[in-house]
Amino acid sequence: MVKKMKNKLFLILLTTGMAFADIPSGEIANCQKPQPCAPKCNPCPRECWMQGEPLTGQYAPAYNAPAIWNVCGREFDMGCNNKLQAAFFADASFLYWYGGEEGLAIASNGVLNSGIVYFATETKTYYQGFDYKPGFKVGFGFVGNHSWSTYAEYTWLRGENTSSFSAPSNDLTAGTTAALTGTPVLLVGDWFLNGTAVGQALSASHISSKWHYALDLVDLCASRPFYEGPRLTVNPYGGLRLAFIRQKMIVELTQPAAAFGGSLPAAVPPEPIGSRNYSHSWGIGPRFGADVYWLFCHGFRLEADLAASLLYTRYTKVTHSEDPASSSFNPGSYKTSMNDYNCLRPMTELGLGLGWGTYLYGSMYHLDFSASYDFTYMWNQNMIRKLLDDTLTGTSPSSADLYFHGLTFTSRFDF
Repeated sequence: MVKKMKNKLFLILLTTGMAFADIPSGEIANCQKPQPCAPKCNPCPRECWMQGEPLTGQYAPAYNAPAIWNVCGREFDMGCNNKLQAAFFADASFLYWYGGEEGLAIASNGVLNSGIVYFATETKTYYQGFDYKPGFKVGFGFVGNHSWSTYAEYTWLRGENTSSFSAPSNDLTAGTTAALTGTPVLLVGDWFLNGTAVGQALSASHISSKWHYALDLVDLCASRPFYEGPRLTVNPYGGLRLAFIRQKMIVELTQPAAAFGGSLPAAVPPEPIGSRNYSHSWGIGPRFGADVYWLFCHGFRLEADLAASLLYTRYTKVTHSEDPASSSFNPGSYKTSMNDYNCLRPMTELGLGLGWGTYLYGSMYHLDFSASYDFTYMWNQNMIRKLLDDTLTGTSPSSADLYFHGLTFTSRFDF
């Protein structure tokens, strides 16, 4: 009886010790056939499952075993009898993302009658067009003691989108009477500070626009993936984000001859006339997020990502310049700018995709591929529109937002 009680007490203490030591109590009991290790891996951890793949056996509730892909890595002598067991990984991603921004309305159709422009009874607003553009990410990191990983990642995005609009060819009607039927034109918004002799915005027979963006992101983060269940792993991470965003918006218009009585006078500069707008900024701040993996068989998984950052941002340059519309009235050229505008800007990211990975040569290496559709939203980045609104009216609504979404194809190699 006493011997049986001692055996039970020993088993209880052994199980409790394993729990506090972050060793699953089912590991030894259910370890029928340990995963073979590569011949060159010496010493090699004797495990009953491969980290990052589904668990087997029974595990205690709320068990948070490390879930990072566990390759053999290297051992480094840190001095004073301290050893660092570390592995490294590198990844590269191809991006095919759609980039767009709110607040880039170009013009609306109108009716020109006796030198005055009226809105048409059926008004249409024309917006800058957007499209998918290629980009890339590259990253490098290492995994140290206790399965903590530290990594750096760089994101490169560039894009240029052009749009072109012409006034309708058919006559339009303003109001409800035939007396206000006139020449169809495009009524430009505040892309030009120039105005007509009666104080209206400029009108055009043709407008073209070009929006260019350049985005560079640098992320430095630390993380420790862990099991939240036999097939569910979570990778919370936190760190620092550095962002550089440049934008350029060019609008060119051709003035209608009807605005000058049927023919362009000599005082009008060569057509088209242009509006040139630039915004440069940098930002730095904390970034936090989490990756969630649901593990299927044979190395496949469903993955989701959610992250947020809040950046101290400085707009080092926001400028506008334009050609004069007429050298006999409202002469230019006009310029306006703001410098060193400081603020806070939030960013959010969301993604959903599928992945597949496998160990190579036992546990010497790990190779992984994934494909996801990602969303990135950057608040209040359209400072060009804010500058023009503030200049014309003395006030403006909140700056419009910049956003990206699209496909991301990633490969990763752990060694």
